Amino acid sequence: MSSGQNKIVILFVVLIVIGAIIKSGIISNTKETVLATVSKTERVSYGSGEDIEHKYLIYTDKETFECTDELLVGKVNSSDIYGSLKENHRYKFEVYGFRIGYTSSYRNIISVEEVPSDTACKF
Repeated sequence: MSSGQNKIVILFVVLIVIGAIIKSGIISNTKETVLATVSKTERVSYGSGEDIEHKYLIYTDKETFECTDELLVGKVNSSDIYGSLKENHRYKFEVYGFRIGYTSSYRNIISVEEVPSDTACKF
């Protein structure tokens, strides 16, 4: 590998590390617990061919969340979480991130715990 190629690889690695540090800060500074009732769930696909991607959307009485894997918090079970959610059931969601409408980004679910429907918010 030439000296120029080494510099590009090092720059690429540095940018990945900086991105991971920034995302880790966003996760830890925006983490919140939300008590909400699920009204609808949906799997959304975008892209085409080999570039197709999917994300799960969870609509609640509070807001809409996404459920996608996030290696920085050790979450690799988004399909299991999505599959366990039932409409008209109440859950305690641990979420992080921001809702940015014009980019169709939602706060991501880290973990879920079903709670009785009459549970009041105590956190």
